[in-house]
Amino acid sequence: MRRQPAKRRPIRSAGRGLVRLAAVLCLSAALSVHAASFPRDPFGTAGQVPVGRAQAWKGAGAGPCTTLAPRARPWTLVDVVDRALCENPQTRETWAAARAQAARLGASESAYLPTINLTMNASRSRISSSGGFQIPAQNRLSPSLSLDYLLFDFGGRSAAVANARETLYAADWTHNATLQSVLLGAVQGYYRVFAARAGARAARASEQSSREALDAARLRYRVGAATLA
Repeated sequence: MRRQPAKRRPIRSAGRGLVRLAAVLCLSAALSVHAASFPRDPFGTAGQVPVGRAQAWKGAGAGPCTTLAPRARPWTLVDVVDRALCENPQTRETWAAARAQAARLGASESAYLPTINLTMNASRSRISSSGGFQIPAQNRLSPSLSLDYLLFDFGGRSAAVANARETLYAADWTHNATLQSVLLGAVQGYYRVFAARAGARAARASEQSSREALDAARLRYRVGAATLA
């Protein structure tokens, strides 16, 4: 009786081992990047924007905005102005626009820095058959490092930085103008409330005076001291 030859299994790579190895490498890279103390603002562009949305650029402003808490006393003009500058959507929008433009300025200045690219390829393969023949696992690690630095661009980078800086100045002045507009509206609204209250009191006093005059005229008419006009 003839014995059938053993069928060989197809050659396969250890996919699961490769996935585990890649995961370990990715985790190691993430941890190393997280541990490194990279400066968040290497060009200091954030210093060209007001610290708080209620503060003006290159000028005095209100303190930091805090959470609105209930007050046991009536609000003063300072309280109203502070809340208006902190909570108005327009001041939030212009302040956020200035911060975004400061980030764009930093991105433009980063063009003067070199670019470093690190690439690493890892693989693990194993070949086995049903006959017991087995080749030891093969691990491959291929790192690659490249450095790019632009020396001359005929003024392209400097023009981009100048454009971004002037746009940031415009955004800062727009924020200042918005603060002035919101402050003026808050002051006007504050005094309009007092004017409306005074007008209401005057109207009530006038109504009371007219009612008393009407009662006096009716009394004179009833006693015959006056006639109907």
